[in-house]
Formats: sequence, C-alpha cells, structure tokens
Amino acid sequence: MLKRNIKSGFIYTSYCVIKEIIFYMRNILFIYFILINILYSNIKNNFFYINSLENKKYE
Repeated sequence: MLKRNIKSGFIYTSYCVIKEIIFYMRNILFIYFILINILYSNIKNNFFYINSLENKKYE
C-alpha cells in the first residue's frame, strides 16, 4: 500500500513537471514564432525596398 502511494506520488509529480515544461515550452515557442514573423516581414520589406531602389536606378 505504502509502496504504491509513493510510486503514484512520483508519477503524479513527474506528470506535473512534464505539464509545466510543456506549458513553458509552448509559451517560448509562441514568443519565438512572433519574433520570427516580425523579423521575416522586416527582411522581406527591406528586400523589396532595395529591389525598388535598384529598379528606379535603371529607369
């Protein structure tokens, strides 16, 4: 009885730890996703801006 309680308690605490790790990883991934989107849009806009400058130069 006591052994089973210790085992189930360990499983429960490890489950809580895994749940917490998944929660934090999800938040970190969400933040990184937003940052990558912002950076990608900035790079894309800069690239198109440079291209438009190049096109104007040859007109």
